[in-house]
Amino acid sequence: MKLIKLVLLLGTLIALSGCPPICTQMEEMDCGPIHDSILTMLPYSNSQTIRFRHSGGHEIEFAIEKKNETHFVADECFSVTYSSIAFKLSPNYPLFNIEMATNNFMKQTTALSIYLNNASTFIPFDSRRWETFQIVESVNINSNIYHNVFKLKMENYQPNQPIRPDSLYFNFEAGILLIKMTNNETFSLI
Repeated sequence: MKLIKLVLLLGTLIALSGCPPICTQMEEMDCGPIHDSILTMLPYSNSQTIRFRHSGGHEIEFAIEKKNETHFVADECFSVTYSSIAFKLSPNYPLFNIEMATNNFMKQTTALSIYLNNASTFIPFDSRRWETFQIVESVNINSNIYHNVFKLKMENYQPNQPIRPDSLYFNFEAGILLIKMTNNETFSLI
């Protein structure tokens, strides 16, 4: 009986030696609000409306809803409080929803993510990272000239859809300028 107790005690000690140590002090990180330099790069405001013209001629209006949120994430040893900003562009015609989002998780606000249904792309806020992106100096869209335009390829999560977003043009002053679909249809900002 003593031998069984000794074996169980020894087995428990060996098993527990592989467990990570219990935290003695919780580490907390508060990332605060998103920095003003990033906020000035976000093109839309709450309750704004924008219009796009389809290549077939009809116009679609998108209502913009802006959400500022604070998030809290924690485990046994570490907690983070961070901020996020999201824009939802909802059309007045059943087409596709557009969402844009950024956050300062771990005190780094690195990119603006853009989602069109099951497709997405992103733009880094740090201009030193723009060298890998195709940037057009100026573009004429519906008789308006836009400068420093990002030409972005969409990553599709459902590539077997027959018609899906293929690419979009974006700049930080006006936002989304042009959406190209895989069937060559376009939606251009008016």
